[in-house]
Amino acid sequence: MDRISVNRFSFRRKGSHKKNKEENAEPEFNFSTLSYISQDEAEKMNEELLSEYAFNEVQLLELAGYSSAVATAKVRKKPDRS
Repeated sequence: MDRISVNRFSFRRKGSHKKNKEENAEPEFNFSTLSYISQDEAEKMNEELLSEYAFNEVQLLELAGYSSAVATAKVRKKPDRS
């Protein structure tokens, strides 16, 4: 299994520091391009993060929660409250 890039786990959204957020609006997600990893691949990834990159289990759980929150926020847009 190839090493994963730790840069993929950035907590800052790209372009979040820019003032005009309309220019940086993300395109709609194409669900037909969605892919999954097997449980075996996920276990190997966990083991690599725990051993080689010195993450602990709490950090991995936090990353999983953050990923879920980001995915939910992308799918469920905030209602317009004007």
